[in-house]
Amino acid sequence: MSNATKRLESFLGNDIFKVLQNAEIIDIVQLNAAIALLIKLNIPFILTFAQGTSTTVPTAELVVTLSPTTEVAFLLPFDRGPVPEFE
Repeated sequence: MSNATKRLESFLGNDIFKVLQNAEIIDIVQLNAAIALLIKLNIPFILTFAQGTSTTVPTAELVVTLSPTTEVAFLLPFDRGPVPEFE
């Protein structure tokens, strides 16, 4: 089993990943835990923050690179309400 496969399994099997998938809203503490895990596992990611507007809630978009051809994106709202569309 390659090192990249082990890192991927560690990330996907972690409770933090499950929270990101299933949460209706995200807490900053949960987002920080996910970032810490990604750094620890040496998995590349991009995090973008969008402030809330009068019509949308503040959100973070976390894009995790799993392989050169595969990425997983999470749109994580910090409050209940309309969220902006993925770009």
